[in-house]
Amino acid sequence: MGWLENVSTFVRIVEAGGIGSAARQLGLTRSVISRRLSKLEESLETQLIQRTTRAWTLTEAGERYYDEAKDILQKVESLNSSVIANSSSKLTGHIRIAAPLSFGMNYLNTVLEQFCREHDQLKYQIDLSDRHVNLIEEGYDLAIRIGELKDSSLRGRSLGTVTHSLVVSPQYTIEHGVPKTANELSNHKFLRFNLAVHQSANQSLSLQDSNGEKIMVKTNNLIESNSADYLKYLCVKGLGISYLPSFLVKQELEEGMLLPVLESYQLPKLTLSALYPNTRYLSASARQLIDFVSDECIKSLS
Repeated sequence: MGWLENVSTFVRIVEAGGIGSAARQLGLTRSVISRRLSKLEESLETQLIQRTTRAWTLTEAGERYYDEAKDILQKVESLNSSVIANSSSKLTGHIRIAAPLSFGMNYLNTVLEQFCREHDQLKYQIDLSDRHVNLIEEGYDLAIRIGELKDSSLRGRSLGTVTHSLVVSPQYTIEHGVPKTANELSNHKFLRFNLAVHQSANQSLSLQDSNGEKIMVKTNNLIESNSADYLKYLCVKGLGISYLPSFLVKQELEEGMLLPVLESYQLPKLTLSALYPNTRYLSASARQLIDFVSDECIKSLS
């Protein structure tokens, strides 16, 4: 295992951007990482990384070795995954996951709970926030994201789609009524999700009528927030109409705490994806987790 461990450490150094970053991601000291690199270079009788006090670069041999090492590690993990899938072997090690806060708290929580019970020898680090983490630099194995994917350095797998709902509380309808058409929506108080609250949110909402015609409606944003859960709370309290993920308001709609608005109009659907670094081999634990989440999403989000 020593040689393979050293190779894996070398790949992590390259992808993390240095020995210090690799040490933090792996939870090891810099001296351990440096020692593994030195042992690998000694066994190869070749310098892979040119190191100075302020910077490092891959040597020509290091570049070639890195490209080949990635493929070897991927094949080893694929072999391990195949063996584990066809045996009673337990998943072990660590897995680091990032997911949007509201999705994590209101949907992924129960999915991960089940997966954790089935794989209780695996250690988890779960980051729930709406920021787009840098998977490579920060050492994440996997990220769940909703919406358009822009980072070409990542590989992705579609898990399904996330639908949204326009919702309002019964209290608000008594006091202010409800819009009957899309254009009437601009006359009502709106609670708008805005990830970057220091910037003004997009004032338009895209709807599609029964004839397939796209309508852009200007919203009158009373409150903007980067927390969908907070907007749901305000909506239930009657402060306005909101546009929220359907998984977030499912229970409130079933219990009558919220009511659907403009049901004859279609709202945009967003892609739900599992992402992992294009340059890193996918571990057996990450592969099985993606499969598990995908199966659960197909059953409950489709």
